[in-house]
Amino acid sequence: MAILLSPSNHELTARRFARVRDYIECNLGEAISLEDLARVAGISRFHFARQFRAWTGESPMGYLLRTRVERAKTLLRDSRARVADISAELGFADQSHFTRRFRRLVGMPPSAYARVADSADHLGRET
Repeated sequence: MAILLSPSNHELTARRFARVRDYIECNLGEAISLEDLARVAGISRFHFARQFRAWTGESPMGYLLRTRVERAKTLLRDSRARVADISAELGFADQSHFTRRFRRLVGMPPSAYARVADSADHLGRET
């Protein structure tokens, strides 16, 4: 007879991780804290942070930042939105903070990224 064990209240299961990932995606423009994410997962902040890093290889806040920057890259490629509007939409404190974080992760400021993406888009249409 096999005994099925339910996950402990300290375990970041696949279902809990998916719930956290969905929460992040749906609330990118909001202030999200480690406490918020741990609450969504239903485990303590300490256990959540440690296990989240084991799942993703990065801290919860690093993951949140990277997810915001990836969304910004999409917005910069696919829309004509201003950098200031994108930074506000994605919950950055201000455009300067957004630009610093974007540059650190992407290697260029958002305005340059938008120009490069726009040039690549035009080249793609001409071929």
